Amino acid sequence: IARMIAIGADLDRALGLAIEVESLAEICWRAMQVGEPVPLPDDEMDRVVAKFATYGQPPSHSTSRNAMKIAVVGAGAIGGFIGTRLALAGEDVTFMVRGANLDAIRANGFKLVMNDGTEHVARNVKASNDYAATGPQDVVILATKAHQLEAVAGSVPKLFGPDTAVVTMQNGIPYWYFHRHGGALAGTRVRSVDPTGAIGGSIPAERVI
Repeated sequence: IARMIAIGADLDRALGLAIEVESLAEICWRAMQVGEPVPLPDDEMDRVVAKFATYGQPPSHSTSRNAMKIAVVGAGAIGGFIGTRLALAGEDVTFMVRGANLDAIRANGFKLVMNDGTEHVARNVKASNDYAATGPQDVVILATKAHQLEAVAGSVPKLFGPDTAVVTMQNGIPYWYFHRHGGALAGTRVRSVDPTGAIGGSIPAERVI
């Protein structure tokens, strides 16, 4: 998702690639189910093999020069899961946290325990409580609880560069709900979520995906 956000103008191409990978996976799955060869031309089969040659390989856990810089504000269930998966995919992830979580992530990275009991540890993640030092990011994911967002809203702009996108991952109606909504309520602030206007004032709706 974050890669598609960063691509921006090439979103259609990214979606096309995602659909292609999914269709190839379905072809391989059906072949395994029936136990028979897949009826594809040789050149198409070569493309399938090349596509999947690295698909199942474990990530390098290293930050490449092309890695996206992603700040995840909040490291609970949602933020922790999304941030860790992005880090395991090779992105440059920083968790914006404090207290015991800050110390634990710095010391141990972040571990996901899946339903089947398998564990995935991202030791390449960063953790910080200093928004200014963390600096501009490609994507900022807001994963705090909705009622906690106002407390950090004033610091979030320190993570913004000219093209930084913001992804809000709170339950319920978001503060930006009526942005470009149309009609009589267009631009109305959702007072139950952003009572003082501090959130919308600090995190412009224009940046939000």
